[in-house]
Amino acid sequence: MKREQLKVCVAIIAAIGLFAPSFAQALSKQEAPQGPRQTKQPQRPAPEPVEKPVSTTPIQEPEDAMRRAITELSTQIGLLTGEMRKLRRETERNSGTMELLLTEDRLSKLEDKIQEIADRKAQLDAREQEINRRTRNIASFTGVVPGRNCTASADHLDK
Repeated sequence: MKREQLKVCVAIIAAIGLFAPSFAQALSKQEAPQGPRQTKQPQRPAPEPVEKPVSTTPIQEPEDAMRRAITELSTQIGLLTGEMRKLRRETERNSGTMELLLTEDRLSKLEDKIQEIADRKAQLDAREQEINRRTRNIASFTGVVPGRNCTASADHLDK
């Protein structure tokens, strides 16, 4: 939504930048005298000339409008700049959070693998102990000492 607002503001700025000069020219053309009229007016006594102050309002009004528009646009640009900073901070925070989540996921997978390997080792150790126990039991029944050569014990029996 903020991106849409940014797009709209940029479009407004561009529109004002493009149309403001032509608008000011149109206003100045409208205010220009259009020339003498062809109709005759009844003669009136000429009033005494009254000094009119130089009218600067037609010239100042477009300038004031432009100044106000530029001021508003600069205010909006300032607000948009603040919003962009907030978005950047939020994006950095989100990317940091995502990185942390990915690292935690990898860590949990490694911990699972370590646990599986530890379980497998425990199973192998238990199996080895069972094999050793059975080997001792067999040796105790036959009189063969485990780890010695079986042929030597058979020679001993022949004597």
